[in-house]
Amino acid sequence: MTSTVNPYGITPVDEIQLTNAPLLKVLCQVRWPQYTPISAAFDGIGDKLASALAADYPLRSSQQEMTVTLTPAGPTQNAGKTLLQFSSLDEDWTVTFGESHLTLETNAYVSRVDFMNRFRRVLAGLQEIVAMPHANRVGFRYINRIDNSQDYGDLESLVVSPVLGASAIEWPGAASMQHSINEALYTCNQARLVTRWAKLPAGGTIDPTIEPSNSNNWTLDLDAFSEEKKDFNPDFLIQTASDLASLAYSFFRAIIKDEFITRFGGAK
Repeated sequence: MTSTVNPYGITPVDEIQLTNAPLLKVLCQVRWPQYTPISAAFDGIGDKLASALAADYPLRSSQQEMTVTLTPAGPTQNAGKTLLQFSSLDEDWTVTFGESHLTLETNAYVSRVDFMNRFRRVLAGLQEIVAMPHANRVGFRYINRIDNSQDYGDLESLVVSPVLGASAIEWPGAASMQHSINEALYTCNQARLVTRWAKLPAGGTIDPTIEPSNSNNWTLDLDAFSEEKKDFNPDFLIQTASDLASLAYSFFRAIIKDEFITRFGGAK
């Protein structure tokens, strides 16, 4: 049976907890314009933020932000500004702090309420250190992947045919499909939702930040964002993030079948 949830409706869809959800990664990011007090004292602010978050994220590391430049020889990657990362002891949760953004990422997502409570504390920690003027982008992203051979073989029973891409078109004996990648952009009031779904071979990926699977897989990437200027108030930003998560989740519920919920440990 196909879901009848409307992904564009204004009524939020209640989350159904999946005990074995095929979630690869969940992340939320708040961005702000280049702000001189942060740029001028980035290392010092990073030290203070590390101390403020140490109880939950005691592991610290740094890396260079990568930028892509288009040249006559093709795109090239260049090292950019420093990013500071603070992780939980089990490394399932990571906070990334840059000069113009703050991100919380996890591969151990439990619920929207749990995630938002964690990110609120992170945002509040930064706001206590430096008086942020405003944010100019909030984004929430769910990345799902099905690469178990049995589940991958049963995709037609789990999701609606439009998100099977070209694989939904039978072409027996004519050719062997190597991959199918689709992208769509939707607007909903002041928010936007970028949706990408793909059937990929082992080692294939739709995003260099997503580690490839060793098996054939179906990947669903839902990225909801708002680029409205907003006061840097942790509670207000979390409400915006929660609304974006709800938008992405509504789309997810619209394209899965009841069998998906049953297969991955949920109950309707």
